[in-house]
Amino acid sequence: MPHAIQRSPPYTIWPPSHCHADINSMYGKANGNALEAARMYPGGFPHRRHTDRRIFIRIHRRPRENGSFAHHQRPGRPNSITYDVEELALECVDVNPDTSTRRVPMQEGINASSVWRILYRQLLYTYHIQGVQGLKNTDFLPILNLYQQIQHQRALHPQFLNNALLTYEGSCVDP
Repeated sequence: MPHAIQRSPPYTIWPPSHCHADINSMYGKANGNALEAARMYPGGFPHRRHTDRRIFIRIHRRPRENGSFAHHQRPGRPNSITYDVEELALECVDVNPDTSTRRVPMQEGINASSVWRILYRQLLYTYHIQGVQGLKNTDFLPILNLYQQIQHQRALHPQFLNNALLTYEGSCVDP
C-alpha cells in the first residue's frame, strides 16, 4: 500500500532567511502576482514548505523599506525606568522590607508596574508570611503523637484508615 504524501501547510510563520531571495525571484517571475508566485513556488522548490501569498508581498517589500531582506528592528517602547527611579524604589524596599508593592508607588509616585519590574530584575520577590505558612517548635510533638496513635490503631485494626476521617484543627491564634 503506497504511503500518502503530506503537503506541508502554507507558512503561517515566517520562512527561513535562506529562502527569501528565492521567494523574491519567484515573485519577479510571476510579474508581481503573489497568488501566481505562491502557485509556482512548490514546483521550483519541492522540498521546502510552501508559503502563503502574503509572505511573497512582504518579502518583496522588505528591501525597499529596510535596504535588505533582514527584519527591521523597531526601537520598541522607551524605557521609562531611570536610574534615579530604580534607586528610589530599591531604597524604599531596603529601608522597609515589609512594605507592599502598592505602598511604594503611592509613597514615591512611581508607576506600580515599574516597581514590579524593578524588583523582578533585582530578583526580589514579595511575599508576606502568613500564620499557616510555617510550623512552630511546639507543633512537632502533637503531630508526632497523632502519627503514633494512627500507627497503634493500624496495628490493632488494619482497615483503620479506610474508616477514619482525619482533620487537623490547629489554632490560628497564639495562646
